[in-house]
Amino acid sequence: PTTTTTAYRWDIPGTYTYNVAPGWSLPAYNFKVKLPHGLTCNRCVLQWDWTCANRWGSSHGKQGMGYGPQETFRGCADVRIKP
Repeated sequence: PTTTTTAYRWDIPGTYTYNVAPGWSLPAYNFKVKLPHGLTCNRCVLQWDWTCANRWGSSHGKQGMGYGPQETFRGCADVRIKP
C-alpha cells in the first residue's frame, strides 16, 4: 500500500518481455498476488496499470529503449474475493 487512499494497492514485482513475430496473437499474462489475510469482498474493482518500455527516449542524460516517457495501458475488472 502506498497511501491511505490506495490502502489496497500493490505493485507486482518482476520483468516481463516477449517478442512480436509474424502471425503473433495477443499474449495472456497471469499474475499471482498475495492478498492480506482475511481480505474478502463481494463487489470490488481490480485496477491495473502496465507501463511499457518499448519506445526510444531519453532521461537523466541517457537514451535508448525504455528511457523517457513510455506508454501506459490501464484497465479494470469487477471481481469478487472469496475466503
